[in-house]
Amino acid sequence: MSNEEIKRAILEMDEREELAKDMLEQVSAMDHRLLIDHYQQRLQALFFKKKFAERLAETKPKVEGKKQLARGGKHSGI
Repeated sequence: MSNEEIKRAILEMDEREELAKDMLEQVSAMDHRLLIDHYQQRLQALFFKKKFAERLAETKPKVEGKKQLARGGKHSGI
């Protein structure tokens, strides 16, 4: 991606899902003097958004499994 494409994606809060999580980490690790504060805040928010979706995808099956166990326990008299 070009710098302009990255800038546009950051300003649009990556609504098109163009920025990978690792790319956000790389951009965030750049010299902070090169980033304006509000860009840094947007980058942090975007990284959180992507990391949250990843963690949710990992956790959801576990929660669903525990819900099924809990429902099964109620019906079996446990």
